[in-house]
Amino acid sequence: MPSLADFQRNFVRALQSSPNHSLRRRMSAPGGAPLEQRFAVYRNNVYHSLTEALSAAFPVIRRLVGDEFFKITARTFLDREMPGRPTLIGYGEGFPEFLESFPPAQNLAYLGDVARLELTYLSAYHAADAEALSGEAFAQIPPEALETARITLHPALRLITSPYPVFDIWQANQDGAAAPDKPIKLAHAGQCGLCARPTLSVILSILPEGEYAFFSALKERAPLGEAAGSGAEVDQDFDLAGALARAFQLGLFAKIEGPGIPLSSPQGRTKDPAKD
Repeated sequence: MPSLADFQRNFVRALQSSPNHSLRRRMSAPGGAPLEQRFAVYRNNVYHSLTEALSAAFPVIRRLVGDEFFKITARTFLDREMPGRPTLIGYGEGFPEFLESFPPAQNLAYLGDVARLELTYLSAYHAADAEALSGEAFAQIPPEALETARITLHPALRLITSPYPVFDIWQANQDGAAAPDKPIKLAHAGQCGLCARPTLSVILSILPEGEYAFFSALKERAPLGEAAGSGAEVDQDFDLAGALARAFQLGLFAKIEGPGIPLSSPQGRTKDPAKD
């Protein structure tokens, strides 16, 4: 006699199978009456709710390709990847890679990275809260300690880079967004930037390449001096003071520590960048 766990596994497989699949044919009521019709209703409800979940997670992708194309794309994706966790938060992690391999979308090569930006947005939105380090607290650190200081970035900070202008595409496809002053050029127009939620609102910001390298090095726990060198190596015009000013304005630093720095550096809550 199959266990409950076996039945549940088979039921999930049957959801993704064709009506002629053996698992579906074996499903029957106690009296032998087939359950295919009732199962089809359940299956359609599952697919509909998961399609709606993908639509909510990837509104820019839906707007770019249109509702009908999105539904077809989502249905094909669901045939390959059902949720692996008991929550829909984070569902769609494989959607960017799927879009890049989906034959009908091959002439829209930027879709995968736009989907990654949307996932990044959601990841920042659901990330842990933390109080941001204030510029005043940073100013109290002895100058000789800054070179080897290690900065902990805010837990809701995410970095993303793409060979396509994904930030411009995302912005142009927001509700109420004004039409771009000029057409968005896809060729040789890559962008890098950050997505963060230091307070209540998620913010997106395009970064110069040197600044992106600087924040990437900090994220890898490089000392401040080494991270500044990474930024200068990528861009000879890298402005460390400007990068630090942006970080404090947006609330991107959570903690700074190192030799000569008090273990409990004074912290301070920054203003909400969305209201500045």
